[in-house]
Amino acid sequence: MERVSEFETTAYILNPHILLKLFGSIFGFHPPHKVFFIIRIAAFLLTFVVQS
Repeated sequence: MERVSEFETTAYILNPHILLKLFGSIFGFHPPHKVFFIIRIAAFLLTFVVQS
């Protein structure tokens, strides 16, 4: 299986996004689930567009 460097870059971008969500929940900040997943899906879709 071939490694796709764009996915690696996307993972480096999404990891802090997830970390901020988890860290925010400690202090009672709960972003809407729709916003969280839209950002994640958009990141992957953008990765597919850049890869093409």
